Amino acid sequence: ASDVYKRQYLNLLNKIGQLNKSDQEIINLFYLEDLSYEQITERLNISYANARTKLNRAKHKLREHLN
Repeated sequence: ASDVYKRQYLNLLNKIGQLNKSDQEIINLFYLEDLSYEQITERLNISYANARTKLNRAKHKLREHLN
């Protein structure tokens, strides 16, 4: 089972790498660095609404890459 999870994780990282840099950044900040929306707004100097919108769009694009 461990090899299956490892392959899935590597596939996910590969798919994230296929996104544009902006989408990669917001996905990485939220999921891999485990930052909150508030922390992301500070890091990227964007509004809370913009952070939510960017993350939702990036997740949608990632889902398309995974299917």
